[in-house]
Amino acid sequence: LTTRTVAWPVFEQGEFVILWVTAIGRRFWCPVCHSNTRVAHPGVGAGARYAAAAIAALLHLVGAVPFGVGTSEADAFRLARGHGVGISERGRSGRPRWTSIRRWIGDLEKRWPALILPTGDRITRLHAALLSFGLGLPGNEVVGVAVLAQARGGMAM
Repeated sequence: LTTRTVAWPVFEQGEFVILWVTAIGRRFWCPVCHSNTRVAHPGVGAGARYAAAAIAALLHLVGAVPFGVGTSEADAFRLARGHGVGISERGRSGRPRWTSIRRWIGDLEKRWPALILPTGDRITRLHAALLSFGLGLPGNEVVGVAVLAQARGGMAM
């Protein structure tokens, strides 16, 4: 068995709360080819600190209305980490921002291979992804759809 701490969203009283939980996986070894693979809970990617559910919840929060909630990147960071964005990031860009959100938007097809997104700017890609997860659904259902989509098109053994 293997364990790793990952961020996972919980939907309480109409809002997301990001919890840091222990994800348990199992490592399998092939006696024929002598390779091994790790199988974990659906939505927990290899080496990722944030589960697919947490990423979907945070992307839903920063997506503009009507696709998402319209929260700022700094507020999403505060929700996930429990403190504000560091002073070095504010000094670099002039405003608080969270670069992981921008990287996740650029890598949407890596986490959800079944997504076919338009090429374009970050906002267009984010809106297309949120639209595919279910426009108008409550936040907890958007996250459920995103986790199922990641499991269907994601890791295979």
